[in-house]
Amino acid sequence: MPGGVEKFLRETRPLGISDRWAERFWVQKKGRHEDALAGAKAFKATADEYGIWTAGLDEEAVESIMSGKVWIADARPGHPAVLGFRGKFHDASVCPSVMVRLVAVLVQVLLSSEHAVENGFCFVMDAEGIGWNNFSLDAERIYMSLFTSLPVRLTRIVTLNPSLLMRAMMNLMWPFIGTKMRERMVLRTSEQLGEVLHPDQHPEYLGGGIPSSPEAVLARIRASYRPWVTEEQLAALAAERCGAAGSGAAAASSEASA
Repeated sequence: MPGGVEKFLRETRPLGISDRWAERFWVQKKGRHEDALAGAKAFKATADEYGIWTAGLDEEAVESIMSGKVWIADARPGHPAVLGFRGKFHDASVCPSVMVRLVAVLVQVLLSSEHAVENGFCFVMDAEGIGWNNFSLDAERIYMSLFTSLPVRLTRIVTLNPSLLMRAMMNLMWPFIGTKMRERMVLRTSEQLGEVLHPDQHPEYLGGGIPSSPEAVLARIRASYRPWVTEEQLAALAAERCGAAGSGAAAASSEASA
């Protein structure tokens, strides 16, 4: 391993980030030490703020996947990896941080595909059926914060089949979106999907070959997902959760006996 990379990894290990995940920042920043370190620290700050250190395949993540609203496609030569959501993916009853943790898991899985780091990833939202109960400025702000801190380039945000209501929602969001992000946002119908995705990246539910059933997506995730935290960080998180659970149980017992 080149000395520059090894020096970088020594500096990221105290952050609790695994070497495998830290190397993504190094590749993304093309070996620019200070930029890569700044990227790793920004991700650490986002992870701390939204609790995505614990974004494993927990019960909430599996439940979201099994709702049938998620599909993913590996990168192809010259084409980014794809993270796709179907309409009504989240609603007002779902905490945005839960969705963010799931998105972080899905992006981590996509990074395992051969061309993902160099080609980035594309975010596709099928807006069919989306209404006001799916609209959350807070959720969108959190998503943007996550996307800009991950060690992968967000190349495009595609909204499929936007209704008049969805267009109105996007107009409300427009002033809060940066110029670079606006340039990446496009609107298309399902019939125009070939304009933005490789033919081999179309999901089954839109007539393509990428499995989009909940069972297939979950199997794909389980085959590729690896935690981005060190073994020491995982152990510390487990101990912290056990301590919190023990404190809760003790408090409940104390109230019951009072």
